[in-house]
Amino acid sequence: MKNIHKPLRPLFVIFTVVYIFTSCEKTKTTSAEYNVDLNASGPFFQGGNSFIADFKPDLSKISSETAIANENLKSIGIKKAIVTLNPNDSISFEMFNSATLQLVSDNIAMQSIAVLNPISTSENQIELTVSNEVELLDFFKEEVFTVLLDLDFAEDDYKDDMNVELKLELNIDYKTK
Repeated sequence: MKNIHKPLRPLFVIFTVVYIFTSCEKTKTTSAEYNVDLNASGPFFQGGNSFIADFKPDLSKISSETAIANENLKSIGIKKAIVTLNPNDSISFEMFNSATLQLVSDNIAMQSIAVLNPISTSENQIELTVSNEVELLDFFKEEVFTVLLDLDFAEDDYKDDMNVELKLELNIDYKTK
């Protein structure tokens, strides 16, 4: 009867060693802020108009303590998305009905990460409602990805160009030893 359990001993030892090593890894959470300038060329017609910028992830902004290697990143989520109109354009958000923030890259399908519908302010800054389920890790592993803000114009506007600033606050989980 004792010989039946003998072949299972090496598997038990391997399982125990793997468990001990994986238990030694700790996960830390930190936050980072990124400012992105988004641009669009007019004229702008009633309905959705896209403000776009290519974004190169700078992982050095994630932690001031130490550089975090790509392979140590576990999760990146969005905490806040704040859009500010350019004060030189002398406009307010009352000229827009809604806003949708999306990310896309050559290797990853477009993903909506924040929205505000309806926009009900005459200020020049709004905070979008973020999706807590969104995972941005794959985007930050890309060399570059595109940030796309769709603003729904209430009426036609014949400006040549417009700029908005996007402030993203992110939560980052990463492995430490």
